Amino acid sequence: MKLIRVIKHKRYVSAYLFSIKINIINTTLTASRGGGLSVSCIDRIHNNAMLIRKYERRMKILKY
Repeated sequence: MKLIRVIKHKRYVSAYLFSIKINIINTTLTASRGGGLSVSCIDRIHNNAMLIRKYERRMKILKY
């Protein structure tokens, strides 16, 4: 039973990581079309990057 929960959690975390990475790409593309990076775009990219670091660490822990 525990193994199924761990597998589901790994799947959820990897899907969430993928969506955050795509979100950073979309934010960068919209900023480049809009004439440059604004402060809000920079903050959004920074916050998403911190979430990526957090969930990549979590994935490393789940591998053990």
